[in-house]
Amino acid sequence: MVSFHVPCYNEPPEMVIQTITVLTYCTLPAFEIIIMDNNTKDEAVYGPVRDFVATLGPHVKFYHEENMKGAKAGALNYALGKTSSHASLVCIVDCDFLVHPQFAEKHVKYFEQDPKYGEPLIIYTIQPCLPSMLTVYSFENWSNLSLSLS
Repeated sequence: MVSFHVPCYNEPPEMVIQTITVLTYCTLPAFEIIIMDNNTKDEAVYGPVRDFVATLGPHVKFYHEENMKGAKAGALNYALGKTSSHASLVCIVDCDFLVHPQFAEKHVKYFEQDPKYGEPLIIYTIQPCLPSMLTVYSFENWSNLSLSLS
C-alpha cells in the first residue's frame, strides 16, 4: 500500500484540490492520501480543501493544525503519525504537482524488486522539475522518524 503525503501551507485551494483529484485516479489497488495543512490561518483557504476531502471517502484524509513547528518537515512528521500501518511506501507529493495516474504503480514495481520491500517503510519524494527522479529514504525504525528539511 502507498500512502501519499501532501503537505501544504496557505496554498490556493483550487490548486490543492486539483492535486488531490489527480491522486485519486491512482491505478494502485490500495492507497491512501493524507493532506496536512499546517499553520494556514485563513479558513477560507484551507476550508474548501477540507470540505472537498470530506466527499472522497475514508482513504483520503485532511488534517489542519495551527501553531505547528517545523514548517514542511513538521507537517510531514505529523502525517507519518497518521499513516496506515498497512503502508509500505510513503510518497511525498508537493501540493502543486500533478502526477500521472500510473506513476505510483510503476514505482512500486521498482521498490518491490528490493528483498527488504515492506520492511522498513520506504519514503520517497518526486521532484517537480525532474518527474522521473526519485529521492529515496529508507528507515529501519520509522516509528521514531523525524524529518528535517532545510
